[in-house]
Amino acid sequence: MSVTYHTHSLSASDFCALHTAVGWDAPSVPAAQKALEHSLVTLCAKDGDKTVGMGRLVGDDALDFYVKNIIVHPQYQGQGIGMRIMEGLLAYVQAHRIPGQLAQVALFTTGKEGFYEKLGFYTRPNKELGPGMVLELR
Repeated sequence: MSVTYHTHSLSASDFCALHTAVGWDAPSVPAAQKALEHSLVTLCAKDGDKTVGMGRLVGDDALDFYVKNIIVHPQYQGQGIGMRIMEGLLAYVQAHRIPGQLAQVALFTTGKEGFYEKLGFYTRPNKELGPGMVLELR
């Protein structure tokens, strides 16, 4: 296995297929395409021609960044692919944030906190920050 990593080359159909592979609800291809077009950066992992992992970053490209859709195909999990994708997304943040200005990188997760803690993320709520909130519109 020789996994390679690529920015801005994730197709909408691969985006949807990875969602399905991990048991998440997949968006429609047109919705996935629009989401990809409006992402700050997308990073995908490929084994040959097969897309086996993905991550994307959304936000204002200066102060606030949000990690979205970190997915590694179940057959490829546990091989460091997710970590490599996260490192690539965080490198993007370092390159684009305003030097000397606080930039925040946020994400939602359940059951993967230990993975993100290895990268310096911390759990909310905590003494300084309350829990996050979300509004889902369907």
